[in-house]
Amino acid sequence: MSSKIWLVLVVGLVAPSCGDQGPELPEAPATRAECIQRAVFPEPTSSPYCLPFAEGSAYALTQSYCSAPGRSHMNRFAWDFAGPMGTEIIAVRGGVVVELREHWPDTDTQGGHENMVAVQHDDESLSIYIHMMKDGVLVELGDTVPRGGLIGWMGSSGTGFSHLHFMICLRAGLCSSPTEITLPVSYRNAIGPLDSIGGLAEGEEYLAGACN
Repeated sequence: MSSKIWLVLVVGLVAPSCGDQGPELPEAPATRAECIQRAVFPEPTSSPYCLPFAEGSAYALTQSYCSAPGRSHMNRFAWDFAGPMGTEIIAVRGGVVVELREHWPDTDTQGGHENMVAVQHDDESLSIYIHMMKDGVLVELGDTVPRGGLIGWMGSSGTGFSHLHFMICLRAGLCSSPTEITLPVSYRNAIGPLDSIGGLAEGEEYLAGACN
C-alpha cells in the first residue's frame, strides 16, 4: 500500500464553539480526581462498542483510564492494549473514516509521530486508533466501515513498543491533548475482570468474545 497522509477535510466536522452553533461543550478534566469523578461506565450489554481486536484474541491492558500522575492517561479516558507488531485492529463501532496517517516508521519513537485512524460515528463521536504500523492502514478517507471491520495493523510509531492506544472523543476537533474531551466507554464483548466501578482494569488481559 502506498504511503498516505490525510487530514480531516469533511465539511461539518469541526465542533461548534459558541452561540447558536451548538450546545455548550464540557471542558476536559483538569485533574486525575476530576477524571475519576466522571468515570461512569454504561452496562456493557447496552454499549455500542466492542474491543478493537478480533473475536477469540486476547491482549493485556497496559494502561487504563485516569492513570496515575506522570502517565499519559492521567486526565483522559484512554486504553493501551499491548500486542505483537501486525496485530489486526478492528473497528469498535461502525462509522466513516475522517482522518488517517500511516507514513511514520515504526522505529520512530518521537511523540507526535504516530500513525492513526479516526472513525466518526452517527452521533458525531470519534473512535481513535493510534500507533498503527507504517503503511498499515487498510481503510481510505471517506470509507464507511462496519463494527468489526478490519481497519489496519498495530505498530509502534511514535512510541517505544508495539501497542494500540484507543479512545473515544466527544466530537471532531476535540481530540488534541490537552483539551481533548474523551468519554468513558464499556465494551460489550470484553471477557475479563472489571474494576470496582465497571471499567477495564490495568494489568488484566481481555478476551474478545462475539460482538453481536
